[in-house]
Amino acid sequence: MTRSRRLYRTPLALVASLILASSLLQVSCAGRKQAPQTVAGVTFGTTRAQFRGRWWQYYERGVSWGLGGFWNEAEADLRACLRLRQTDARRARTYGMHFVQCFAHRELGAVLIERGQLDEAEREVLASLAQEPSAKAEFLLERIRALRAGAPPPTVDAGSGAHIALDTITAHAAQPGSLNVAGSVGAGAALEAVAADGSARALVVETAGHFTALLNAGERLRTGRGTTAVVVVPIPPAAPALTVDGPGDGRIVTEAQVLYRYEASAEAGLTEMSVTTVDGTVLARQALHGLHGAGMLAVPLEPGEHVLHFTVTDRSGRSVTDQRHLSAQPRPEQDRALRATALVLPLQAPIDGAGLQSGDDPLFLTMLNRDGRFRLLDRQADELLNKELRLIEAGYVDSATAAEAGRRLKTRYAVTATLRRGRADIECFIRLIHVESGEEVARADAYAPIADATQEQSFFAAVANRLRQAFPVLAGELHVPAEGRMELGLGRRQGVINRMRFHVLSVGKDLVDAKTGTVLAPGKRTVQATIEADRVYDDLSEMRAVAGIPRADKNRVVSE
Repeated sequence: MTRSRRLYRTPLALVASLILASSLLQVSCAGRKQAPQTVAGVTFGTTRAQFRGRWWQYYERGVSWGLGGFWNEAEADLRACLRLRQTDARRARTYGMHFVQCFAHRELGAVLIERGQLDEAEREVLASLAQEPSAKAEFLLERIRALRAGAPPPTVDAGSGAHIALDTITAHAAQPGSLNVAGSVGAGAALEAVAADGSARALVVETAGHFTALLNAGERLRTGRGTTAVVVVPIPPAAPALTVDGPGDGRIVTEAQVLYRYEASAEAGLTEMSVTTVDGTVLARQALHGLHGAGMLAVPLEPGEHVLHFTVTDRSGRSVTDQRHLSAQPRPEQDRALRATALVLPLQAPIDGAGLQSGDDPLFLTMLNRDGRFRLLDRQADELLNKELRLIEAGYVDSATAAEAGRRLKTRYAVTATLRRGRADIECFIRLIHVESGEEVARADAYAPIADATQEQSFFAAVANRLRQAFPVLAGELHVPAEGRMELGLGRRQGVINRMRFHVLSVGKDLVDAKTGTVLAPGKRTVQATIEADRVYDDLSEMRAVAGIPRADKNRVVSE
């Protein structure tokens, strides 16, 4: 009996293995049959290395197809990639110590949007956001919502074989273009939601005939048999939606203007985005058109406490407002020699993008220099670094490599960024690495549709600004008790991060004209001590001395 069981099981295992191998072989062979296509001198559907059916090659080729607008081929390759690898990551291992960037869920979502398959596109984009958040995924999610807002409204069929009584019909708050409906049907009647393509899904009906259902954009509610009369239910468009990204409640800002990124949508069509104060003073205003809008707003702020109202308005006159409470202070006087030194590594481009342009690196460096947050070192001085970067495939420099490069040039920080160009858009993910520890202390990303060179300059300026907002210049008061640890009256909400350094400055007497009282020369500023954030809380930071000892009980300090 034992022998027969073994003979019976072995063929099943063998058959299962053969089926699996056959399916993988079919995927691989099918992928290899797709010939690249050339349009206007640009070839799409290619990979850098010879195609061997690896998951990263399916991803690379799928994105290449997408750049050319070959949606069928792009979808096929991205799905093949996801059968072999199910997660999105900025740094995904291929083999050995080789890594690439992989956003298969996100890019498949982008392709499905182009094909009008919004429900599945939303699932893919949400999966990407859960696994590896990115500005582009957030943008795609807003685009899906905007497209839904413009879809045909759900309708209700009054069936001839049964009766539908609707009690309530309301717009779905989180899903523009959809309806929450509740009512009842005749006893024993079936109820279906019918999509525009004729496909139907059964809805749950209670024993007494009562039901509640969510109708997606373009669906109809149907019951009974025979010819039905379509009744369109007039539903007012949902209120506008608004997302604002930038300094939040309790934050201290030290710039003359603060940059906020916004995304807005409205079923009735957008008209305006504005930023106002409590008394109604307009600080910024942007005219909007269409169902969806996104961009950056520069908000000028005078020193003092501010309550900002971000308001988006639609064509029906309805609006939605997001409120931020923050404090504006003059930018602390920062001696250029005391600024933190930083090595800016060359921009990296992942294999799934259109590659860097010749002006990208110079423009990126120019905007960082113009922003003036760091004292930048000449990265061309490190030939060993350049050789290492040429070996990177992921478009993502790991923290250890960036830190080692910074240590060789004796800088405090290293700035590394990944730039990805699409068909008509651009995305940048920037990180600040603390060289001594190798820790990532700040990060920011930006995404925008790009139409011309002027927009590219604005985009790179925004990237530099967002890095400054993630790692701001701060000034505050240091308390030095007789016993215990030094405490800084600034914390996480004000922008302090772990290992951020501050200088305790002493200022000498001004040289004053005895007759007129005119200041002939300001007092000399000297560094009394340098301290570093050791533990950071919401509104307080515990500090440790790095060099020197603060003398007074209370000291004014400025960050590096």
